Amino acid sequence: MNKELLKNNKELLYKIDKLHETFDYSQKVMMLLEALEDKYFFIEAPRPELIFDASLGADNIERQQAIKWNWDYHLIVGYIDIVKDYTHQIEKTLSDVLEKEDK
Repeated sequence: MNKELLKNNKELLYKIDKLHETFDYSQKVMMLLEALEDKYFFIEAPRPELIFDASLGADNIERQQAIKWNWDYHLIVGYIDIVKDYTHQIEKTLSDVLEKEDK
């Protein structure tokens, strides 16, 4: 009986640990998505052709957004890659827990 109880406790602790790990990854995903949204959410999609439109002033909002989007494109793609990595970790962790449950 004690061995069975000990085994069940270990399995439960394993699952709890994996759930905490998954929760941490999901918080990181949300943090990155919120950062992207805060920095790059524009009412209208940026228009790259405005970057070189000399007739627009430096204070033109649409032009500033197009410049920002173009300048930070590599950063945006990097954020997306990190989010994908964390999402993959979440899927793997949950899959590990579910596979252990099936055994």
